[in-house]
Parts: sequence; C-alpha cells; structure tokens
Amino acid sequence: MAQEKLPDITPQADVDENLFLVRVLESLYSQWPSYASDPDEFTAESAELRKEAVRFRQHIQRHDELDKALGARFTDFIAALDAYTDFLANISVIKAEAAKRQQQDSFQSGYEGGYAGAASFSTLTNSGYDTGDAAVISLVIGGLVYAADAWNRSNESDEAQKRAVDAEARRIGDRYLASLTQAQATARTLAKKHGWAPSEIGWELSDEEAQVVTRLLETNDWSALVRVLERQTSLRPRDAITHLSLSYFKALAFAEDSDILGNTARDLYATASLVPADGVYDDYRIACVSLAALIASQARLVEFQNGQAVSQSTANGQLAVSLWKKLLAMSPSDPTGEIREALAFALMGVNSLGEALQYANDVLRLREIDPQFCYNYACLLSRAGALENSLRWLDASIRQGYSHVAWAWEDPDLQRVRIAYSKEFAELLTPRWSWTVTDDWVWDDVTLSNESHFPLSNIEFSITLNKGARQETRKLTCRYLEPGKTKTWVDVVRGVEGVWDSSSTASLLCDQNRALEGANQNADPVSDGWHPPLKYP
Repeated sequence: MAQEKLPDITPQADVDENLFLVRVLESLYSQWPSYASDPDEFTAESAELRKEAVRFRQHIQRHDELDKALGARFTDFIAALDAYTDFLANISVIKAEAAKRQQQDSFQSGYEGGYAGAASFSTLTNSGYDTGDAAVISLVIGGLVYAADAWNRSNESDEAQKRAVDAEARRIGDRYLASLTQAQATARTLAKKHGWAPSEIGWELSDEEAQVVTRLLETNDWSALVRVLERQTSLRPRDAITHLSLSYFKALAFAEDSDILGNTARDLYATASLVPADGVYDDYRIACVSLAALIASQARLVEFQNGQAVSQSTANGQLAVSLWKKLLAMSPSDPTGEIREALAFALMGVNSLGEALQYANDVLRLREIDPQFCYNYACLLSRAGALENSLRWLDASIRQGYSHVAWAWEDPDLQRVRIAYSKEFAELLTPRWSWTVTDDWVWDDVTLSNESHFPLSNIEFSITLNKGARQETRKLTCRYLEPGKTKTWVDVVRGVEGVWDSSSTASLLCDQNRALEGANQNADPVSDGWHPPLKYP
C-alpha cells in the first residue's frame, strides 16, 4: 500500500521562541474554566493549565536568551489560578466577616456606600492573601459574578452578606483587568524589542469582538468563526496556536467536504514547523499532528459515505495512515493504545487488512472495554473473514453500550457476518421489549420496558386493546429509552371491568429497527461503515 510521504518536522528559520511564549500565555488565559463555581471543580479543571504554566516558567528561568518579563507573567497566571480557587473556597468567610461587622457598626448609615467591599478585602488580607500587584486574581469577571450568584442563590443570606460577596467579586475582577493590561503591555514592549509586527502578539480583541466570537461559539456558527480565524492567521503567519484553532473549526465547518478536510490536514501538519525546537513544546507539535490525523481520517470517512467502495484506497486514506504512523513515532509508548487503534482502522480504511489486524491485536487488551473499539474490531474481522469472531465482538460492543444499532444493519463492513450468521445477527440487533397495562381506577396506564442491551430512540409504540366488542387503538411516542429502563404513559385509555383480553396486541418501531423496513440486507456494499475510534473535534 502506498502511503503519502510526509516531510520531517523541522522548525522554520524565522520561529521566535519569545513570540511563541507570548502566544502560549494568551492561550492559557483563553482556557480558564470560568464556568466552574465550586473550588474542587475549578481545581480539577485547571490542574493541567497550572502544570503547563509552571513548566513554561521554569523553562524561561533556565534559558538566558528568553525574556524574564515573560516568566513574571506566567507567575501571575499561576497565582491567578491559586487565588481564584481561594476566593471560591472563602466565600463563606467573606459573608461571615460581613455579618460580624454589620452587627458592630449597624448604627453607621454609610454602610451601603461601600463598606461591604472593604470588609471582605480585609478578610482576605487577614487570611494570608498576597495584596501585591503580581497576582492576577481572576480571568473572567463573568465567572466571578456567576460564582457569587450561585453561592448566594444556594444559601439563605441577608442583603449585607450578598453585597459583601458581590463586592469582592467586583474587586477581584478589577484586579484581573489591571493584570491583563500588564500582560498586554509586556507583549507590546517585547514586540518593539524584538521587531515583531504589532499584529503578531495577539491580545487584540476588543470587548465587542470578544462578544461576537462568544456568540458564534454559542450558535455553532463554524463558518463565521473560520473567517475570523483566517483573518487572525493572515496577521500572525508564525502563530501555530491560532493555526490549530483555525484547523479545528474548519473540520467542523466543512465536515462533509473531503477535499477541504484533506487539504486542512496537510496544512496543519505543515503548521508543526512553526513550533520551537525545544522539547518543552512537544505537546504543541503533537497537537498539530494528532488533529491533522483526525481530520484526514474524517476526510476518508466522508469519501466512503459518498460512495467509495471498501476495497478502494485514496490519497486522503493514505494521508491518514501516514499521519497516524508519524504520531506513533512521536509518542511511541502510546500507553492507552489509542494511537495504534486509530492507525489500525485507518489501515482498514485503505484495505490493508493484514497490517490493520496486527495493530488492532496489539492493543486488544488495552481497548477491549471500549464499545467503539469492539464495533470497529468486529467490522475488521468481518472484512478479514473471521466471521464467528466478528459476531462475538459485535455482541461485546452492544453489551458495553454501542448504540448505533441502526447503522449496523446497513454497514457494508459487516455484510459478510450479516449474511453468514443472519439469525444470530438479527438476535443481537433486534430490539427486545415488553409491555403492560395498569389499571388506575378510571384510566389505565401503559408501560413499555426496554429489555435490549442498547437504547431505543424515536419510538412509535402502537397498541390495540380488546375487551369483548370494544377495541381501543393508540400510537404512543417516546424520544429515547435507555436499556433496562421503562416508559409509562399515564391515563392512556379509559379502563374496563377486569382486564383487557389476551388478544390485545402491540408493535414497536424505532430507529434501531426502522432500517429493516424494506431494506435489502444482502446488497453489494457501495460505502464503508468504518468509524474512527477517536472522537472528532
């Protein structure tokens, strides 16, 4: 099998490590988990950010050629993470201090003029907080306000205590803005010192622009975000991080266009040459290659969905294989087995079944508890002719939670096992259910139980209830029913004396068996059912 030959990743001559660190610092700020209002949640969500900031600060300290002012800004970021966590943890202390001072000074009519903020600040100072300018206390003011509001809503507090917390949130927000201004000033100073174009340093979004970007994210307007990022990358040709973001959103905006996806993957691989050579930046190189591999895999999947036969091999498929092999060479330990897993099914996507089986078998014990791996492995075994084993792994995938059962009925990769073991295949994938009618005085309830190993979706449950000459028909609907769960429709039909006749019937139609209606299960495959095991961005 021919593979696309990829050039070695060598940093470009104009890569500036100080400039890259400026972009790293802004990217850390942009990942601040402002949605986390609980101290433990915030600490967990920010752990990797803190680790990365410490790593880059130490790197700057060890290398004389790097600007020490940047090290100070990374120190600010670390202090911000720690202090924000303390703020969340000490909201109750702030409120207690406010209540105490209110009792002592209740006669002062000037309380509402700002006393609550002063009281809360003194509380933090007395608790050992650093009041110097070096620490950034918060990233996003909205996150602070959210944290304060969440605490206030969940606890009965008087107005003075609420004002104390709100005032502290505002004060910390003001300090954040001051610290952010300091970081921006440092970036501008370094731009003049090193001769960077002002547009290269970033930090340029106005409040209005930031609101626009936020709205685009909230509305999933990926195409508009691509245009924003294309403008930014044109202004920052040496910025690997913004190029990464652009590729991410291109993959979302053009998820059905294999040509654009393939070219995006190639461009992103080339972006890895914008990362400085030192090993401290390896994560950014790996991010470029891994996202490129995922996008190339998506490009190949789109080709299959658009009519490529399972035995065909294309440039995008060969690119995906080459990228996964490059990534494996960069991360040879592959402790979770996910890289080798992805490589195995990329090889299956270009019909290199023998090599695909080698990699899949190599990670079998690592990945066998993942339902997507089990399903993909069943497809690979079916393609390779190991049909009984394929059926066993299909069973394992369903028992572990694989839910795309409707696709399994049509998947060309499973055609051989679907034909050879038609009865057993149907038993695995046919929904199993039971139903009851419960007498509830005047009106009767109907309950449906999902006894399958997989969820049922978009259910149409039709019943015909008979009692002598009386007959009642109903069509009941349910959007989603998990395995082992029940759905009860209340007061469906007026009850009868005794019970309904045994001639009463029910039928169930759902996404998981709807594909069987009129489908020819033995049709020749025209597209591939391969599903890449890693989640796409």
